[in-house]
Formats: sequence, structure tokens, C-alpha cells
Amino acid sequence: MHQIRYMFTLVILMLVPPFLVAQETETVLSATPVSFRSQALGGTVFDDLDLVYDPVEIRYVDGIRLYTNLSNLGSGEEQVLNGVSDNEFLFGASGRNLWAGNLWTSFLVRYQNARSSDAVLIDRDLDGLTDLFETGSFRDIYTAFLDLTGNGLYDIKRAIDQTKTNFARNRTQLLTLNNSVLLRDAWTIGLKITLGKLSSQSTTASTLLGSGSGPLLGATPGSPAFSLNFDLFTVQDNFRNFNQGELGDFLTRSERDFTQIDMALMRPVYLVRPLEVRADLGFRLENFQTDNFNRYSGSYDNFSSQIEGFTDHYEEIDQSVAGMQEDGNALSLALSVKQVFKRARERRNDGFWQVRLGVSRYDFNYESRNLNSFNSLDSYFDGSDTLNIDLYDSQVETNNTNDLGDGNRNRLFMAAVINLPLNDNVTFGLGTQIAFSELERSTRYQEAFSNVRDFQLLDTLGANDLLTTTTRGLNARRTYQLDEYRFSFPVGIEYRFTRSRNWSLRFGSIFSYWRTTENDALTVTDAQPLTVVTETGDGDVQTARFDNTYQSTSSQRKEGLSETVFLYGLGYTPTENLQIDLLGFLGRTDGQGIIDTDFFRQLRFSFTLKL
Repeated sequence: MHQIRYMFTLVILMLVPPFLVAQETETVLSATPVSFRSQALGGTVFDDLDLVYDPVEIRYVDGIRLYTNLSNLGSGEEQVLNGVSDNEFLFGASGRNLWAGNLWTSFLVRYQNARSSDAVLIDRDLDGLTDLFETGSFRDIYTAFLDLTGNGLYDIKRAIDQTKTNFARNRTQLLTLNNSVLLRDAWTIGLKITLGKLSSQSTTASTLLGSGSGPLLGATPGSPAFSLNFDLFTVQDNFRNFNQGELGDFLTRSERDFTQIDMALMRPVYLVRPLEVRADLGFRLENFQTDNFNRYSGSYDNFSSQIEGFTDHYEEIDQSVAGMQEDGNALSLALSVKQVFKRARERRNDGFWQVRLGVSRYDFNYESRNLNSFNSLDSYFDGSDTLNIDLYDSQVETNNTNDLGDGNRNRLFMAAVINLPLNDNVTFGLGTQIAFSELERSTRYQEAFSNVRDFQLLDTLGANDLLTTTTRGLNARRTYQLDEYRFSFPVGIEYRFTRSRNWSLRFGSIFSYWRTTENDALTVTDAQPLTVVTETGDGDVQTARFDNTYQSTSSQRKEGLSETVFLYGLGYTPTENLQIDLLGFLGRTDGQGIIDTDFFRQLRFSFTLKL
């Protein structure tokens, strides 16, 4: 459903406010609300909601409109009867200025500060099978006494203490202020300002961590933060002969700040027939940043009750710190021509055709960084000074990559839409959109690797003790290019029934085709060859410098996808002051009947107040 919402959001952006084409991400696109009516009709027929946040169209909406949490303008997935919510505060209003009759204003405020408890799975006895399904933070202490010999007496005690934590947090702060003024009964000038700050974070791992040495479990992408302590005792003498400890600390965080300023100018032009000629200019400042912090540590020990000084110990620390930052500005320009050939009592029901042409350019700075480090220590001493058996082996490894540069994205789009009222009961909408975009990014790429290993075999020969240092690195120019072509063909039909025509049945479809070509080229400009420096315990130092071989690479990937999505909805206007809309109201679960309670709980309503 999330993909469907993105598709008709894209359609609305192309057909209604072309200046928003400069917006670069789906997260930001959701800042522009889309009415349930428009969603159900594939984005070809609009509602008052789609007009009041447009710098020009707002002046054609009479009266006052109020939008609240009951309007379901966020994700569109809220279920009033089922308690499913976006957990955000939402309030918006639009209307004509009481003191200046030629000025119209609308605003929308959205605020969210939500923390959710996500799933944690507990394998309480470490047998590889999940035993407990919990949420948020959960601690489990498991104790088992085992009779391994079958003599009726307990031999082994297993004690496992583990905690898992999985919380997610989302914050949204969005403010939209839209104004439109009519000058000399001809020129319509509009200005819209949108301010946004969105952030999210989670306590899950974003990469694979740990070597899996011995009994260590490590962490996989998506694993929640955790701690584990496992002890094994012999019951007879209550001696701990084994210990395993693991700790995972993870944080994934993303933040986006943007400021969007949109200006629009429209004037009727009377040629053979009256036309509405419009120009839109948009400017945007945006900063986007993601950070991933992952740290895993694990260790295990074997103990002996009979050998004093016995040591069998292994430990490791695996860390990954990665991040990406992109900040830039966008400028967009769009021109459109619209003819209203059949005027209705409300602008949203007019019969019209409209064509639009727009371009945008987005310039940005780009930085990507990734630092991985792995430390390990393996030590063994049998307590008897047995030569060639006791050892000490430590390792410190780092791998650091940086990608720093700038880029730009150019877009061109063309769109056309027609709304055709066939009669008082039926409205038909048809549209088509074509969009081209080209992204180019040029960066300086750096890679550095080092590994230091200290191996000591506890014997009398120093020549068996090795301190090995391995290094390599490279510098390169990286060029990334992404070309996209998009084509959409939405269709919608609305049927108003009953004598007062206050019920509406809506059906829509969107055919979409995407084609992308991705080119990624890495040209090495400088390289440090693989170098291994080995120092033995008796003082001998040897340096091995391997051939300086490196590869400049160029790759291309092409993808294409076509898809048709069907949509439907229902509208009801019981009074002039209230509009109720439903989207996808026939249930979302296979085999669910209309008499099922869940059928009604899953209904998605949108309520709009008209004053």
C-alpha cells in the first residue's frame, strides 16, 4: 500500500503543483497532502484539499475548510474504528481573509514525536529456535539443571541471562503556509512556504558483525541491541567451567531539514476562448544525513578446576561507523495552460483540460564515509609450560573509505490532464505524464586498509613470534550517473448517485512505466601497494612489497518496470458542512466478509469540515 500511495502522490505532484518536482525524496513528498478523492481516482480528479494548498487554486475554494486528525492526511492508513494511528498532531485550515477580501490563506501543521516498541525474539536456551516473542525491551533469565549421565543426579547447570532492546523513534515537524491574492480582478499571485524537519532512529544493527568464532553468535542486519551472558557449571562442586558473553549496541539515525518557497503567477488570457496561463517558480534548501553506529563485542572462556593458571580465552570487538550527508538547493520553473470549458458550482468539479511543462535543477554536496574496525585476542595456557602449545594471538584491523564531492540533478517533465463531466452524475478524468531526470555525481574516493597481528608462541624460540603489519590503499575519481524515464497514464471515473447526489462511487487506475540506467565508474589516480612488514621475536625485520596492481572499473545497470494499480473509494456528503471519504473500503484481508467485525474496524475514513 505504501508503494501505491507513492505512485499517486507522484501523479498529483506532476499534475497539480509542478514547482514541487524539485523535491528529491519520497519522505518529503509526503509533506504534501493528497485527498482521498484524488487517490481513489488515480490523481486525475481533485478535491478541495488538493486546491487549498496550491498558491493559485486556493482562491477558487469558497468558505472555510478545517482539517484535523480525523482527515487522515498523513499516511492515509489510519483506522478510526481500529485505533490505528500515525500518532501525530495535525491541524489545517483555509479560507478568505476577513479583512482583505482579495486575499486567501491556508496553513497546515503536522507534529509527531512517537516512540514505538518493536519486536524482539528470544531463544532462551540457545538451541537455535525462538521461544519468546516480545516487544520493546525484554530480559530473560533461564536456568536449567541437566542429568547427562542418567543416574538421577544433576550434572550440569546452565544459566543464561539475556536482554534485547528494540525501540524506534520518529519525529515530524511540518509547517505549510499558503497565500494567494487577486489583483485588479486579473492577476493571481501566490506564495507558499513549507518548513520541515523529519528524523528517525532505531536500535537495530545495519550490518553483519562478529566473526562467528567458536560459540559466538554475532549480529546480523536488523538485530536489536542485546546483551548475553551464558555460564556452565558442574553441579557437584559448583564450579563454572565455561562462560560466554556478548554485547551489541546499535543505533541508526536519519535527519532531514528543508525549506521550500513556491511562487506562482496566473492571468486569464482571452484568445479564441479564455485560457488560464500560469507560471511557477520554486526554490528549495535541503539537508539530509544518515548515521549508523554499530558495536559488537563477544568473548568466551574455558576454565579448569584441576589445573591452576589454566587459560583458554577469546575476545573480539567489531565496530562499524558509517554515514552519508547530502545538502543542496533546487530551483524549478513550470509553465501551464488551462481551459475551463464547463464551470460547476465548485472549482473541484469543473470540466477542464490542462497542459504543463516544467524543469528543475538540484545542486548538492555529497559525503559518504565508512569506518570498520575489528580487534581480537586469543590466548591459551595449559598451566604446565608445555612448549609449542601455549600462545597469544592479537589482531587489530581497520578499513576506512571516504567518498566526497558534489553533484546535480536535472529534470524535465510534461503533463496533461482532462476532467470531463459526462453529465450531472458522472465525471471522467484522464491524464498522462512523462518525466526525464539525470543525476550526475563526481567524488574523490579514498580507501585505506591496515592489519596488525601480534602472534606469540610461548616457547624458547623467538623466531616463532611474529609481529605482522599489512597496509594498502588507493585514491580514485568516482563518477556516478543515474538516468530515469517515467511515464504514467492515470484514469478515474466518479459516479454520484441518489436523488441528492450526495454519494459518490470512485474507481481509478494508474499505469506506470519506469526505466533507469545507472553508470558507476572508478578511475584510480594513486595506489599504495599491498605491503607486509614482519618482525620476529629475535629482531629480524622483513618487508614484502607486492606488485602495485589496481583496477579502474566501470559498470552499467539497466532496469525497467511496468505496473498497473487499481484504486477505489467512496464519498458521502451528509450536509453542506461535512464531507466523509473512504478509501479501499471492501476489506484488506482475504476471506473477510462484510459481516466481520474486522471489516468495519479496518475502514479508513477522512472527515473534512466546511464552514
